[in-house]
Amino acid sequence: MTHASEEELQQAARAFADGASGESTLRDICARHPDDPQPHFLLGAMLERAGRYADSLVALDRSLQLDPDQVHALSAKALVLQALGRLLEARSLLENAVGRQPGSSQLLTNLGVIQEANGDFPGALKSYDEALAYPDPPFAARFNRGYVLTRLGRLEDALLNNRFLADSHPENADVHFNVAEVQLALHRYEEALDACNRALAIRPDHGKALIDRGLALAALGNVEEAQRDLDRARVIDPRALAEFNLGFAARAGGILEDFGAFSIYFHLNYERLEQCDWTHRDELERSVSRLANSSSGPGHAISDPNIPFRTLGLNIDRATQLWLAKGVASATEARAGSRIPSLKNRPARSRP
Repeated sequence: MTHASEEELQQAARAFADGASGESTLRDICARHPDDPQPHFLLGAMLERAGRYADSLVALDRSLQLDPDQVHALSAKALVLQALGRLLEARSLLENAVGRQPGSSQLLTNLGVIQEANGDFPGALKSYDEALAYPDPPFAARFNRGYVLTRLGRLEDALLNNRFLADSHPENADVHFNVAEVQLALHRYEEALDACNRALAIRPDHGKALIDRGLALAALGNVEEAQRDLDRARVIDPRALAEFNLGFAARAGGILEDFGAFSIYFHLNYERLEQCDWTHRDELERSVSRLANSSSGPGHAISDPNIPFRTLGLNIDRATQLWLAKGVASATEARAGSRIPSLKNRPARSRP
């Protein structure tokens, strides 16, 4: 049995860093030292990173056959199994690995990731908490913990978790975004706006932070500024905006390709009316009337078919309600690409 020399291991590490171009070098080292687990692990990890999961499993299985307790190889194999949709196998692998090495915060964190993917949020929280009990836990343990707490409805705990991470990693835009997410869920829009501004100061092209800032601004009544953020997000991250619109549909009572800032403002404040909070009713009514009387109102405001229906219970004049209904009808016709000819172009039918 021969192991790779220190020079060969350094060569293997460089080949791993080179990606696909270093594959032949890694395979050559593996061939020269078939009983050394480290080159096989590096080959498997490189192939996993390249998305070549079947080939990756072969190399990782060889590495684990030689050294069954390798933390990094076990973690890499779990990632491959997860990518292949074999979540139960990945979970079983990591549970067995944690049983053999209960003090590994990396294995505990990876187990939490798999538990999340399986929808086992209480189990994932337990794994992350155990990982955080050890010195120098992975960043992902606390980062993912905030999401799990949010999914479990423990918003205040999630906020404490995310704020801790933002204080310890102030240069990371994603941790500030996560603070904003929880603040929005708590309806603390001013605080959410501040967290979004912090995220965007670090990464101006953070599409999801732009969407959250647009949501916070819309909730606060800054509709035009909110619309600018949503328009920019549509260019930077159209997929994220589409996901937001789909999620917001549950609150608005219908699906649109683009709700628009005014629609968001309207539905968030209408929710408050439904919860018997009438403090903003007068302002909501004035905002709808101002929109109807403004030739330069914010875009997308009248494409939402639920707004005219929900205004029927508000103190809004009939002319404004008619304007809203006509606007929605026009927007619906435009989206549908209606081929129905107008009445004036239809031939008159003779009476018998």
